[in-house]
Order: sequence, then structure tokens, then C-alpha cells
Amino acid sequence: AAGLGDTAARVIECVSAAREGMRSADVAAALGIDADLARQYLHRAESTGRIVKIDRGLYGPVTSVTSVTDGLGERDTRDGCDTPTVAVTLDGLL
Repeated sequence: AAGLGDTAARVIECVSAAREGMRSADVAAALGIDADLARQYLHRAESTGRIVKIDRGLYGPVTSVTSVTDGLGERDTRDGCDTPTVAVTLDGLL
């Protein structure tokens, strides 16, 4: 990952591959580093949004939702909802 050292990138990659999450001891054992060092890297990665804290001491991958366009036009979010704005014309109806 851009802007990360080798160990930080390995920690993030390791946690991102673990759907159930990992603790610092798990990361330390997987990467052959000290558990306190793993804990520091996990905290830094979580504080920068690269991984998420699932529970006390348990970290997991970031999951995101990809926006999908339905082709109905622009979205009107003024009311807090993501409803499509659809232009209706009366051409030929009258």
C-alpha cells in the first residue's frame, strides 16, 4: 500500500485476509514479530482507516459498498434519502 512501510503493509494485508478478525498475538505469530509491535501497527492502521476495530483487541478488514448507478438520472439527497430525480414530460398526453 502506498505510503506504508513493509511491516505496516504486511500487517494490513494479514488482517484484511482474515474475515473473522485478528488479535495482536495472531498477527505477531503470523508475521514473526513481537506482539507489542503488532499491537502498535494494528492501532495505527485502525486510526487511519485501513482496518477496523471489531471488538476490544480484535481487528478486521475494511468492507465498503460500491455505488451502483441505475441509469435513472441524478440523485436527490436533500431529504436524506437517495431517491432518483426523474423528469416527467407530458408531451403527447394532452
